[in-house]
Amino acid sequence: MSFITNANCKSLLSDIDLGKLGCVPTDDLYPRNLGIFSAHEKHWLAAAAMLFGDLQDFLQYAYRKRSPSADDLSLVYAAKAPAFHGQLQCACLTADYRNFLIPDQVKVRGEAAVAEFRRWFQENKSLFDQDQDRFLARMSMRFRLQNTAGLKELMANNSGVARQANPKLEALCEEIDELIDEAEAIRHGGDRKAAVIRMMGHRAHQSHEDAYVTRVLSEWRALKARIKALLIVYFRVTLNPELTFDGRLLEQLGFSPCPACHDESLLHDDVIWDDIPF
Repeated sequence: MSFITNANCKSLLSDIDLGKLGCVPTDDLYPRNLGIFSAHEKHWLAAAAMLFGDLQDFLQYAYRKRSPSADDLSLVYAAKAPAFHGQLQCACLTADYRNFLIPDQVKVRGEAAVAEFRRWFQENKSLFDQDQDRFLARMSMRFRLQNTAGLKELMANNSGVARQANPKLEALCEEIDELIDEAEAIRHGGDRKAAVIRMMGHRAHQSHEDAYVTRVLSEWRALKARIKALLIVYFRVTLNPELTFDGRLLEQLGFSPCPACHDESLLHDDVIWDDIPF
């Protein structure tokens, strides 16, 4: 059993390649007609359903393998492949994101200088936590920095892996149906708003000079986004409520075992994702 964060789970949906997917059936995604969505949006939803229903097919037909992020020499901790974890108690799984911008005076000196700064930072990290003034003075002397105001710190809360009970299917469908009814009522109304949506609703991402049209389409996008998020939950509940997957597929999707909690015997166990990607 392995775990990934919500953010990494969500990132898989951002890697859907509709060009690779081609034509797929979309009539059976949900019991109600999804005519409020464009063909492009329904194909994306079909790929999302594939993620939960058949990860192997998702990998083969819908997933666009991302290129490794290039190191732009900006951060103390360079970007790495997302990790999957063998233990829910792994400190790396629950830790908040924390990083630091490398001073421009170091960055402009090239890769060797950045590598040396990263190594030095790791060796002196305890001093940074205990006494930042002493750390900055030592850093300025060591790297011959002028007018150093400090290190800019980047932080973000952990996206979480908390277990959530699956919602009741009946209540979930009722909520989705209410929003679809709301969308259909707006789309088939007799006012100017309905006319705008019927004419431009499937191109709501495009910008318009008319402020009224822009506002209507923005509200329409927001309503459809709420329905899409609930449909993702519907796919999870109906297709794979336990979210169990073959652990080897995560490796093919670009994940690496967390060195803090994994050993070789865990790499090919079944994988459970503990939350939805929205």
